[in-house]
Amino acid sequence: ERTMDPTNVQGFALADTDRDGLVSALEYADRGNIAVSDAENVFAAAGVNAPLDLVEAGKIAFTGPASSFDRFDTDNSGYLSDAQLAASLSNRTGLNVSEAEANSIRDYVTPTNSRGGLTLSEYETLEPQTASIAEFVTYDDADSVKNGTLSVTDLREAVTGKGGIAAAGEQLASFDANSDGGLDFTEYTGADLSRALADGNVDNFTRADTDGDGLVSVAEFAAFKGVSVEQATEMYQAGANSTDAQNLAQFVVTNNDIGVPRAKETEPPAVVQTRSSNSGLSSGARAGIITGSILGCLLCLLLLLLLLCCCCRKKKGAAAASDSESGREENHAKDQTTTTTTTMRSADSAEPYSTVTDTRTLDMAASPTAAVAAAGAGTAAVVAASSYSKTTSPQAKTETITRSYSREVEVRRDMTTDETEKKLMVVRTRPSAATMEHRALPETADQSLPPMPSLSQVATNLNVPVAELSLQNPHITDIDEPLPRDVQLEMPFLRTKSGASAKLRSYAKVTGVDLDELHEANGHIADRAAPVPEGTPVYIPYSAILNSHNRYSSTEIVQEFLTQSMEF
Repeated sequence: ERTMDPTNVQGFALADTDRDGLVSALEYADRGNIAVSDAENVFAAAGVNAPLDLVEAGKIAFTGPASSFDRFDTDNSGYLSDAQLAASLSNRTGLNVSEAEANSIRDYVTPTNSRGGLTLSEYETLEPQTASIAEFVTYDDADSVKNGTLSVTDLREAVTGKGGIAAAGEQLASFDANSDGGLDFTEYTGADLSRALADGNVDNFTRADTDGDGLVSVAEFAAFKGVSVEQATEMYQAGANSTDAQNLAQFVVTNNDIGVPRAKETEPPAVVQTRSSNSGLSSGARAGIITGSILGCLLCLLLLLLLLCCCCRKKKGAAAASDSESGREENHAKDQTTTTTTTMRSADSAEPYSTVTDTRTLDMAASPTAAVAAAGAGTAAVVAASSYSKTTSPQAKTETITRSYSREVEVRRDMTTDETEKKLMVVRTRPSAATMEHRALPETADQSLPPMPSLSQVATNLNVPVAELSLQNPHITDIDEPLPRDVQLEMPFLRTKSGASAKLRSYAKVTGVDLDELHEANGHIADRAAPVPEGTPVYIPYSAILNSHNRYSSTEIVQEFLTQSMEF
């Protein structure tokens, strides 16, 4: 009986993504959005081993939405009727949800559903909409008729309850697409009225609607934003593709999502020139004009010479960079270990001691500070260190690996004038034992292909936190290594301020990726204007990944700036 329970069967089918009739620990973890180790702990607690068949899956208790679905599926039909859905939503929101409101919400999930109920997967899609459902049910109470649609009275009360004017609520009735006299839950969410009816948005709209007709014209919007009418017109076109006066929901999109365009530069008024005789200029004025012209020419010549000098230095730098491959190979060991240079002077010598280490992979047996604290006067403590570097030369098709190690710390004591004891640490570099390997790269490497960026470079290019991008793509184990050529990356899941799933255009806006390219790379998302369902992957276009290779990190930008400044 437990095995063939409809909730168990539907949950098993949703978890079995590879359709092999078994649910692995990874599939169970993905289904419950938990770690694989947590899934294995659940299996152990239930006394089953992965992978699970349908019988073993029935031994695990339902959690999350599945638990609620099973609880309110009282007739064990595998579907939630309107009455059962109303009871479930009432329990979830703490409000009295009517069957008519549940029917309106069910039509939002499955508009063509003829079964008369929601399946488990359909029921789970309502989880992110809990806040919107609660607001919709609350607004539907205004006219005391809980019929699952928001009448003009409901909309008027919703806006005035937020401090707005009644006319603004009445204008929202224009979203009644099927002309049935009210907004059902589908029309309510399509207009994003949860966002529009937020307190701050209603307040801004009320201040902008100076004539109180429930609409904000282009002129009213320009005065509210402090921009020109031309700029306001561009924003209306970008937000609603029209210059008609906007209702509350349209105003919120234009005001919050559309940036103010740059003001067009106005041409200076034409200067009417009158002909005058040269005889009107005094001899002093003529001399000043001639002197100023000569000085201007000299200044231009000086700037030209400076520009030529800069060009010559760049050409010399390019020539130096085109040394033979053998010369480059000889300098690999020296170049690859000059990441960090520390220079100190001893107390009795003017000659500085310097040490060069690779701070990225330095592995010290004991820190210099600890060595100083432990050592006595005139003693020396040896601190072993190692460095590792790898250089790839595509032109020569070789790879050079350099390893070096060992340095020592000498501790001395001096007395200052106030007889306080000081310890001076002098770091010396002993002749390092270095080994160098040369090995050929695979002949199949295609040197004509553009280099691949790392995951951190992609994150920087898309303005996405590298930690979130790494979590979304666990198959990439090293964020600083070049990505494989056949890589496919997912964007982190985005939500709006109200907690709803973001639309595809929001992904494009946040990351700077062209919306058409993003939509083409995500053909499984049919409607770019609809919210992306939770759990639906949003892939990064391959062109955006390749473009990330040329993205500089902040450290590289500073280094390049300092180098060019010193050369100049």
